[in-house]
Amino acid sequence: MVYSTSDGEINVCDFREKSDFSSSPSIKMSTSAENRQSQYSSWLNYISSVSFLPDPNYLVSREYLNIKMWDLRKQKSVWAAEVNDRFSSDLGTLYRNDALDDEFFLATTKDGKHMVTGGYDKSAHVMDLQATTNNQIQCKHNQLMGTQAGKLKVFNR
Repeated sequence: MVYSTSDGEINVCDFREKSDFSSSPSIKMSTSAENRQSQYSSWLNYISSVSFLPDPNYLVSREYLNIKMWDLRKQKSVWAAEVNDRFSSDLGTLYRNDALDDEFFLATTKDGKHMVTGGYDKSAHVMDLQATTNNQIQCKHNQLMGTQAGKLKVFNR
């Protein structure tokens, strides 16, 4: 089982172990150490969605600005893709408009090769989990239009 907290922590619990999952999960990982610290850290570190992949050694998470893939063996993120990068320079306006409270969820395909998450302007991001493509699909008048979106960052590869 996996759950995330508003403090930017991912907690993985193994039911084979006897423990109090709320105070001592099997694995605890944090986004706050990886993200830049600012007055908006509590919003930017908040993880709105987390999901296991078919390979049980990996999971993916969604923060306000990024999607990250985590390696459970190393207990750290292995890559991140920015999905709201155009907003990162104007966090003050987003804060004043309560947009930093928006939540975005993610889903992975059954084969574990792609994932999708929501975005602004009636759009979605579709990414492959090999960290090579990040396509934004905009839904306008029943037409789908794919364009490259965001900057793909690969860590420790």
